[in-house]
Amino acid sequence: MKESILTLAAVLGAFAASAEEGGVVFRDCPKCDRQIRISKDCRTAFPRRADGASGGMEVGYLGNRRTNYLAWNDVNIVGGGERTLAFFCRTGEPRSFAVTVDDGQPVTLDVEPTGGAFKEVSVDVALTAGAHSIRISNSEAWTPDFDKMEIRDRKAGGLK
Repeated sequence: MKESILTLAAVLGAFAASAEEGGVVFRDCPKCDRQIRISKDCRTAFPRRADGASGGMEVGYLGNRRTNYLAWNDVNIVGGGERTLAFFCRTGEPRSFAVTVDDGQPVTLDVEPTGGAFKEVSVDVALTAGAHSIRISNSEAWTPDFDKMEIRDRKAGGLK
């Protein structure tokens, strides 16, 4: 079974950085036909090169308002069941972010300072078979910077 490790460098077109303010730029993803909405100038979420990131990139300037979120769309789950969503992030100060699957209730995860390294923060969820949207956000404050998300099958203990 294919690994479910969604690095930002590998799936730049599979996430949407959303902003409803001016200065938004659309960039074509070199690996697929999708586009990314980003803008460093208006301080909305954007990918950038990062030492220590698994794919060489991270997403920064995420959060601080309702419309500045990151979403992985069309995440296909083969066979329903319990999964662990593991987010690899870093921050120099305590921060938090909410995880929302499809239209469900958000779950808030707290992240303590990571000392510059990417650390895993995870949440367990029940997912049905099929396509899902996984969104991370914080409407009131900045989130940590993100490297990747992994989806693990809790029963098998591995990646699915």
